Amino acid sequence: MSEAQRVGQLFLVGIAGAPTAEVARAVGTYHFGSLLWEGTSTAGVAADRQDSQAIQALASSAATAKVRFFIAANQEGGQVQELQGPGFSAIPSALAQGQLSAAELQRQAAAWGRELRSAGVNLDLAPVMDVVPSATASQNAPVGALQREFGHNPQTTGAHGVAFIRGMKQAGVATTAKHFPGLGQVAGNTDFSSGVVDTTTGPKSPYLKSFQSAMKADVPFVMVALATYTRIDPHHLAATSWPPEAT
Repeated sequence: MSEAQRVGQLFLVGIAGAPTAEVARAVGTYHFGSLLWEGTSTAGVAADRQDSQAIQALASSAATAKVRFFIAANQEGGQVQELQGPGFSAIPSALAQGQLSAAELQRQAAAWGRELRSAGVNLDLAPVMDVVPSATASQNAPVGALQREFGHNPQTTGAHGVAFIRGMKQAGVATTAKHFPGLGQVAGNTDFSSGVVDTTTGPKSPYLKSFQSAMKADVPFVMVALATYTRIDPHHLAATSWPPEAT
């Protein structure tokens, strides 16, 4: 790979469905290594598979040194399920998934993963490993208000998040633990608001244990939050924060 191609492998870029000529030019120019479904598709597995095949066809020698793409989707369940339609299950919310046994959730996640693989999707931007206290769940806009949490303690969240990760892995789909170090203690939704601050979570917070569980389960990706954690690094967003020894 050229240096530009190696750099391109670090980027996950959103597109809507089949690649347009503009997307093809961008991939050829900037060598993006991963592409993300943006928006909801109700076309179903067969149609989405055709779009995924068209995306993979862009993995040329010049663009990516023939390295195929990660094709990603936000397929959590409940209100966050971008791929729908014929061939896709209606996935329950994470809060409902947390009521299942870990073994049953792993079984169901493997089935949802097989649907994604059939559609040509090999990376799920899930599961949410954030722990939201039950008393403040309704005021927690990014997670609790949308029932994106598996439960209200790190044990439930960790065990069910790991079950989701393992089920998807059985189906050949990579996963992403998010939103480290956790959005369970904030009010604002970082998808729509800047300046979201967590004044509670510190390096020894017990709510980090759910993420530790995911990492021990060899989750391949971790998504870092676009919030500021005053007890960890008050000067930077978590996503742009560096450990002290790196500065």
